[in-house]
Amino acid sequence: MTNEIVVNFNSGEMTPQTDARDDIEKYAGGCRQLDNMIPDQFGNATKRPGTELIVAGNGVACYYPIPPDTGKVRISTPQELQDVNNDLTEDYEVINNIDMVGFTWTPIGLSPLDPFTGTFDGNFFTISNLSYTSGNVDKGGLFSATNNCSIIQVVLKDIVIRGKAQLGGLVGFTSTLTFISDCHVDGITIISTRDFGGFKNLSQCGGMIGGFTGASAGNVQRSSVKNLSLRAERFATCGGFMGNLALGNYINCYAQGAFEAYDGDTPSTFSTGTSSFLGGFCGLETGVDYTNCYAAVVLPPDTIIFGAPPDEMGGCSGLQNAGTDYTSCYWDLDVSTYEFGSEGQQKAGLAGKTTGQMFSEATFVDWDFDDIWDIVENTSYPTLRTEWSEIERRKVCQPI
Repeated sequence: MTNEIVVNFNSGEMTPQTDARDDIEKYAGGCRQLDNMIPDQFGNATKRPGTELIVAGNGVACYYPIPPDTGKVRISTPQELQDVNNDLTEDYEVINNIDMVGFTWTPIGLSPLDPFTGTFDGNFFTISNLSYTSGNVDKGGLFSATNNCSIIQVVLKDIVIRGKAQLGGLVGFTSTLTFISDCHVDGITIISTRDFGGFKNLSQCGGMIGGFTGASAGNVQRSSVKNLSLRAERFATCGGFMGNLALGNYINCYAQGAFEAYDGDTPSTFSTGTSSFLGGFCGLETGVDYTNCYAAVVLPPDTIIFGAPPDEMGGCSGLQNAGTDYTSCYWDLDVSTYEFGSEGQQKAGLAGKTTGQMFSEATFVDWDFDDIWDIVENTSYPTLRTEWSEIERRKVCQPI
């Protein structure tokens, strides 16, 4: 019988006594530090997307960031990010983390008549502490309005948006042929500044996107929202991931967070019988295909719904219009405390599960837990493997 040495990157701390030794089995594939490589619980490691192999030694591969694309405008500061508004048709890429604290932000493509139509690659760098108050103007987020564009690999963390309608962490309102991939929002608070009928009101708001509509509206894939707080006393067409959606495909996405009763910054109570179209993932949807998506969002009590509750609220969506289909999608029954998936009904391909079941890989039928999703069994919800903002990145790799 032959003992085959298995690469193991988490065997323990390297010391001078074991430096450059491969006769000790556990250190044969050791590494002092990893650059853009993520060790798993079994000791193997995978590279971070957006990197390439530079050097290999003693069986250990080192991955370094891909050099910036000279064909794109490079963004490294808050002001350079703001300057995207100077040319909404250009191709852009972020080349380092950007802290927006203290910067007065104007969303990119503020007018729907002049939306962003270029390409934007965040390269998985983190844009943090962005704050925006829209006042009486609709549409706000990192982008205000987009159309026929590509937005990929954007990571937003700890952002606050104040306004009344069409607000989202990434995009306030997007339309025809917008493509969004590998974008992640972690920590977003959307606060109503609008009084309507004596109550603070939010309309068409979501953690990632406020409104998304248009012919062949586009695709969103491998994107997530977590630590979301939607704050108002009444809501119209709001969801954990997006508010209003017409047409498009959503593949491998999720939302985690809560609707919360607030009057501005002050805790309040929900207005009874005044809200409509609320969902854990989306408020109102028409002609949408969902595949491998889930929501774990705390919903308001159904007494908030105008008319005949619970017809306009669901663990996944508030109202599902014609042409919407689900494939292997789920919502957390314990978190939402809501037994119906959409508009007070059960829907094919959409299932409510307990938190315990949502913490188990076996629940998610035909999901790819090798390349797309990850899960800590019996401990956490599934997460996407492109959520690299959660790890310490770009260390120097020094193979033994």
